[in-house]
Amino acid sequence: MQPKIIDLRDLDMEQAYDFTQGDQVQHGDVLLVSDGVAIMDRAWPVMVAGRSDVFHNLVEGVIWADYVATLPADKAARLAAGLELADAALVGGAA
Repeated sequence: MQPKIIDLRDLDMEQAYDFTQGDQVQHGDVLLVSDGVAIMDRAWPVMVAGRSDVFHNLVEGVIWADYVATLPADKAARLAAGLELADAALVGGAA
């Protein structure tokens, strides 16, 4: 199953975080949130575009390509697919 886009912009960031902790959000899924665009990385929503005090952020200086390269192949492939989907959402103006 390919990653999907989940629109959570109607929720505040704390509600959106709580939503991500359920079974309906999977690793690699893209999350449209009020603070920007995030991706689900295993059990944690991580911002791709924008900054958040609620969702996680990559450590400063780390880029997604380098981070993805540290993951097991199956996790890396799904996260990479989700990042492509997030890019398309950003370019398409969904965020």
